[in-house]
Amino acid sequence: MSKLLTTLPKIVYHGTTSDKKQYLSLTDINTIDLMKGNKTADFGQGFYVTSIEKQALAFARYRANSVNDDVVKDVMKLERPIIIKYQLDVDLMKEFKEKIFSSPNEEWAEFVFNNRVGKKYAISNSLNIDKKYDYVYGHVADGKVALIANQYKYDKIDINQFCQQIQPKFPTRNDQLSFHTKKIFDCLAYLEVIEDDSYRYHRR
Repeated sequence: MSKLLTTLPKIVYHGTTSDKKQYLSLTDINTIDLMKGNKTADFGQGFYVTSIEKQALAFARYRANSVNDDVVKDVMKLERPIIIKYQLDVDLMKEFKEKIFSSPNEEWAEFVFNNRVGKKYAISNSLNIDKKYDYVYGHVADGKVALIANQYKYDKIDINQFCQQIQPKFPTRNDQLSFHTKKIFDCLAYLEVIEDDSYRYHRR
């Protein structure tokens, strides 16, 4: 059973790679680019963090492996996983428009579905493509959601089947907090960069 997400975390993490230009831009809150986010992410395009350091590390390693698969076999040029640690002003967050899912229920599944498939295929206005929420907090959908969304688009399943199949990525504990407007970054303060010293790249 998934952990209930009832309160916002005070410390959050973002997984990235050691590309200097990219990770340094994440240490300066004012230079974070919301437009770099995936347009079909679970909660809409934005900047995503998690309260779980291991989850951020897993994403950072995934990103590093994806980048390194495309570079020459030069160890000195390989990118490494990096985690950016931030402090969250949870009191200030209350002043902004929020959407919080305490559990991965049907409402959460429909919201994720609509953001994933886009307005053309959305079944309701429960979405954040238009960034009507400054931030969204909830569980992470598993890696199958993209495949399930495509099945819906091509009439292979209906929305009820989609909501039954979509599950959180990590069954017992996971979360994601997404930022969708620049003004919400007033709630975020950079703390430190954490390097993954145990990372070992293996070409896939």
